[in-house]
Amino acid sequence: MSKRPLTRQQRSADRAKRKARYGKHWEEVRHQVYQRDGNRCRACGRTYGQVKKLNAHHVLLLRVSQTNDTRNLITLCDECHRIVENKALSMLKRGAHRSEVVRMTYRWLSEQRQERFKLLEEELNGKQSLPSNTEPNS
Repeated sequence: MSKRPLTRQQRSADRAKRKARYGKHWEEVRHQVYQRDGNRCRACGRTYGQVKKLNAHHVLLLRVSQTNDTRNLITLCDECHRIVENKALSMLKRGAHRSEVVRMTYRWLSEQRQERFKLLEEELNGKQSLPSNTEPNS
């Protein structure tokens, strides 16, 4: 079952809700974060063209931090955002301190980056180990 497109009134109402929750400068701040992060998910490295949507994620969740400071924001794709958000919410529900949530987020990002670099390294090593008389397919 596909979703029906939003009407102009629904889109306008969504913008108003977002503005009330995130503040009147949210769009500007969000784009600053995307630009700082190279329009790339900080976890998996995918860009806007590779994913449907990028998110400006509050490392320390907005409901806790109450700020849109760019130092508390990172760019994540939908998939990575969902993972980090769920982990953070479950930690807070269990009574974790907000500093633990921040540590978890940066630890997870670091693990994702290491995994990505390992895959790139393996890919590069695979290309370098081709026999000299074999041409790679173009």
